[in-house]
Amino acid sequence: MAEGNKSTLKGDQNNKWTLNGMTALVTGGARGIGHAIVEELLKLGASVHTCDRDETELDESLRRWKAHGHSVTTTALDDEHRARIIDEIPLRRIGKPEEISSAVAFLCMPAASYITGQTLFVDGGFTL
Repeated sequence: MAEGNKSTLKGDQNNKWTLNGMTALVTGGARGIGHAIVEELLKLGASVHTCDRDETELDESLRRWKAHGHSVTTTALDDEHRARIIDEIPLRRIGKPEEISSAVAFLCMPAASYITGQTLFVDGGFTL
């Protein structure tokens, strides 16, 4: 894993499966667990897009990942960018974790057993 944001990417020849051809989105990828998740996904062959609030750390991580030949793109989400996104959401706010998890919990319940093959947007009307 990543320790102190130092890249420890090494190919693992013993992987039973890969994510080659797949793309992952990871939030908070410049440090901590987000950074470690990005590195694990890259080791498995995925292309990764990650975002973070710290543009400097994100750029440093991107440089290291690219030096290893990995397919990574990044977006820095500063307060100005966040404000622009909120302006485009009809409810004019970011969703709360419990609002998102409630939708997920419902889909796991027996009452949702007849729901299949659907895309559920829990985004305050952003996709309308």
